[in-house]
Amino acid sequence: MDKTGDIWRKICDTYGITDITAFRRMTKLRIEMTEASVAMICMHKTDFLPALEALLSSCGEAELTEDDAMGTNAIMWAAAGYLTFEKLSVLERLHPDFIRAHIRDADSDGWTPLHYLAGSGEDRPESVKFLVDRGVDIDARCFAYGRTALHEFAAKQTEAERSVARLLDYEPELYCDKEGDDPMWTEFRFSGRVDEYNAYEGSGLIIKYTHTSGKKVHPYRPVGRTGRRGNKNR
Repeated sequence: MDKTGDIWRKICDTYGITDITAFRRMTKLRIEMTEASVAMICMHKTDFLPALEALLSSCGEAELTEDDAMGTNAIMWAAAGYLTFEKLSVLERLHPDFIRAHIRDADSDGWTPLHYLAGSGEDRPESVKFLVDRGVDIDARCFAYGRTALHEFAAKQTEAERSVARLLDYEPELYCDKEGDDPMWTEFRFSGRVDEYNAYEGSGLIIKYTHTSGKKVHPYRPVGRTGRRGNKNR
């Protein structure tokens, strides 16, 4: 068995499955699209870091970029899972040029790695710092609804408060989404504190930021699709 095949076997053994086909089926990732590469599935699913590191050592860039119809790359897959910071660190150490070249990528829905991190519901402030310090667009808006990563974090602030606080350190802009909701209103809707909308004492981080940062709330406008790579969709 070649080196890569051996690593796949180790990862499968960790999950108690017998072959890579079963591993792919277990992840339930085939949703009207080509199955993602094994490397990207493992970026999302596995917590077996030694095997992941060995697998990534054998990968070329083609296995880390878009290998499915969504245009999802390895940075996004890592951000969507657990052990995010550890996986991103391994990826950067083994493929630093890939991180630099693809940190600003967006998938076919306009989601950036920061959207994926926010959508995971994991509280990973060190991963927020990793992505932003390396150039992820903190104000990128998804195509369908015009939501920023801050909207996604606002919906999950009770589970990700430290991540929200870290993102706010970078002074993101405030946008309304297609429904007319800014991140502050999103925070209230998901926290059950709608009655506190016009007051920020004792409420969440985002409403305090909205009241004190001096940032203008930008009205919704449609987001142009400029492609998956290096998307600048504000």
